[in-house]
Amino acid sequence: MRRRFLALVLIFLSAVGVTAQVPSGESFFVMAEVVPSEGLVGQQMNYVVTAYSDTLRDVTLTPPAFAGMVQGDIRSVGSSVTLEGKQYNLVTFAVTVYPSLDGVLTIPSAEIAFEGTVLTGTETRQTEAVTFRAMMPADAPEDFSGLVGRHDSRFSVEVSAAELGQPITAEYSIRGTGYVGGLPAPELILPDGWRAYLDPAQVTTISDGTVTTSEKTFRWRIMPDRAGALSLGVAPLTVYDLPTAAFVTLTSESIPIQVLPGSNGETVRASAQAALENSGLGLPAATQTNISPPFEAIWWFIPLSAAVFLLAQAILNRIFAARVEAYRKNALTAAKIRLEGAAKKSGESALKAIEQTVEWYLNDKQIAETTGIRGALILVESARYAPSEFDTVRELASAVYMALSQADGEVES
Repeated sequence: MRRRFLALVLIFLSAVGVTAQVPSGESFFVMAEVVPSEGLVGQQMNYVVTAYSDTLRDVTLTPPAFAGMVQGDIRSVGSSVTLEGKQYNLVTFAVTVYPSLDGVLTIPSAEIAFEGTVLTGTETRQTEAVTFRAMMPADAPEDFSGLVGRHDSRFSVEVSAAELGQPITAEYSIRGTGYVGGLPAPELILPDGWRAYLDPAQVTTISDGTVTTSEKTFRWRIMPDRAGALSLGVAPLTVYDLPTAAFVTLTSESIPIQVLPGSNGETVRASAQAALENSGLGLPAATQTNISPPFEAIWWFIPLSAAVFLLAQAILNRIFAARVEAYRKNALTAAKIRLEGAAKKSGESALKAIEQTVEWYLNDKQIAETTGIRGALILVESARYAPSEFDTVRELASAVYMALSQADGEVES
């Protein structure tokens, strides 16, 4: 991964002609650029900042505000280069950004801090502001999702058969290089009368050093209202495929579901049965009877069934909302327990456990990644490739917990 990222850095340096721009006699200087220099709204781009120093020292980037863009992950790599006969140590940062507006966009200057040494103090430098152009894809269809890049999707259902009234879990995942984190849940294609409850979505992100790939997973709990051979599906999603410069529609085949009668033999839930009677569509043969109820009873049965249905739906909604709120309130406590478990591990398994804890915290809390959390994740990522400022995994986990605690306090306040 580091080799591929370093290859990107070298391509970038040769593209901007760094040799011709070296400040004469400077011990420290910085450069910034957007790669590519222009793109499409929603396309993954890289804001690249390269810091040059004639001595080996730690370098810190304070990211600027990305107005009209969505900020993604931050990667960094160290290397060295000889310019005009002088040796420089390089630290190159690449910040993933996704333009959200068309037109000319400007990234203001960023601050780079060069850590002091025994003989010298801390040095800071400001990059130049960077301007680039973002455009909307031409001839976009009305159902265009806004995703630009290479994407694929999948739709699955956990079971092929379920009993009447038993919740069915369906899952839809979209993966690609576009900003999938901002994608709303697609439309479920359900039989009439079925109810679906959407759980909080989960987003995971990986990077090979040059390209960031994200995956967003939507999960529903679906309540079947009648027995029979039925099917579940999800609406198509239109994306702009960057390699082929064409709009592509991602489709998923409908999945058949066999809903079995309930434990007492019923084939239609009470609320659905009332709706069928009211619509005049009739009932399944298995639930029909030769006993005719009094005419007055029918007039009472319909509104009572409707009231029961509305009350049941309100109770389910309240239970689901309470569950989400409980996850939100207990997010920090759960994160602490998971971090304590991660601190007992070592090596890559410990780092992955810490990163997974942060992801779960953000999902439970339903908040975006803060600057403090992002900085903590950078420390975890740095520990994979270079000696960390923390001697133990426990110290690293404690630093991540402090970042989560700060974010938790900001949200609650």
